[in-house]
Amino acid sequence: RQPPQKQGSQQQAVHVADALHESQTVTTIHVHAAGNPPSPLTYGELDWLNVSHCQGIPRHHCDLSGATSDVREWYYARVRVSCAASGSKSAWAMSRRFSPRWNTKISPPSVRLNSTKQGLVVQVKASRVLMRKVHSGVDNNIYVVHPGGQEEVYEVASGSKLTLTEVKPRTHYCVQAQTVVPRHMKSSDRSAAKCITTD
Repeated sequence: RQPPQKQGSQQQAVHVADALHESQTVTTIHVHAAGNPPSPLTYGELDWLNVSHCQGIPRHHCDLSGATSDVREWYYARVRVSCAASGSKSAWAMSRRFSPRWNTKISPPSVRLNSTKQGLVVQVKASRVLMRKVHSGVDNNIYVVHPGGQEEVYEVASGSKLTLTEVKPRTHYCVQAQTVVPRHMKSSDRSAAKCITTD
């Protein structure tokens, strides 16, 4: 690794994205886990981690999920661009401090909907990546839209089934779901509506 240039010595031509998704941390090049931000005069500190698959890439993004997997940590990321032809490099650009726990955007859960003799069966699953990171304490709100637009809300644990027995035959119902992680005070957007006509 070449030592980074003093920030401000060149015009910064890069931007570090600090938007996170539960399945992917999209940013590039280096990660730094620390309670305090690195000095703006950064000369290759020992606690910067080189992410090998993000070095010398032509893309504007790279997956740093493996380097930012500890949800208890706060991180910084930094990036610079280089020109292979001339060997010149830009100054480092550094992200804001971010946390996989607090800055991750949760995806809506997947929804399966079946009409059976027992009623309307709704099965909701949060993403496997989220369940692997959070392990427990993941709930789902299920929104059932009846004909005429009335909406009912049910709360179920992730992976559980909800059977709606009081449904009318040959009637169109739509369902949406939302993942909720109460201990992190986070929730996803609602999933796309899944609709079905009962038997």
